[in-house]
Amino acid sequence: RREYRLAAMTSLYMAIKLFEPKKINMECLAELSRGSYTSSDLSGMEADMLFDLKWYLNGPTAVSFLEHYVSLLPVGTFGTTANRALILENARYEIELSVTQYNLVTQAPSNIAVVALINSIQRMTSVKSIRGERSRIMKSIKFYTGIDPCDLSLGFLITRMHNLRREQTLVLSRRSSPISSVPTNYEQSKVQVPSQPQQASC
Repeated sequence: RREYRLAAMTSLYMAIKLFEPKKINMECLAELSRGSYTSSDLSGMEADMLFDLKWYLNGPTAVSFLEHYVSLLPVGTFGTTANRALILENARYEIELSVTQYNLVTQAPSNIAVVALINSIQRMTSVKSIRGERSRIMKSIKFYTGIDPCDLSLGFLITRMHNLRREQTLVLSRRSSPISSVPTNYEQSKVQVPSQPQQASC
């Protein structure tokens, strides 16, 4: 138990070094432990964790891949800025849902991102500029990201993430109070979750 707490504090220290603009020194963290650990304990655990992880820290997340993919696509791919924002918002939400499922967490973040993007585009059924250009958009995704939306290996992810989104939609529809985690434009008629996942228009 003592080692577990040390690992937790060291993980916090490493996260601060990676993501915060200001870092704290180990002496300060040792003081926060109320004498349970010394700075030497923390530095030793940090070294152990780094070597065990083979220094694989701060890998790109699915959201990072999503934002890079969308930035690679030509301006106007989604018709309007509003369409682009709505597609991004709903793709991010689908990615957030995916972290609740172990069989999705173990998938490559790059694939999770492209599937979330595909599903989000497929839901824009009431937007003519999107509905009529799906094939072209999918070809653009393949060209600029190097991932083929029609690859059969993505079929499991497309179906699983679609069903996960549908399950969440059904849960939310039974609740009367608004949920802050739902995208702002989620209830707009533009975004629809069909009963079955649609194949990417190839």
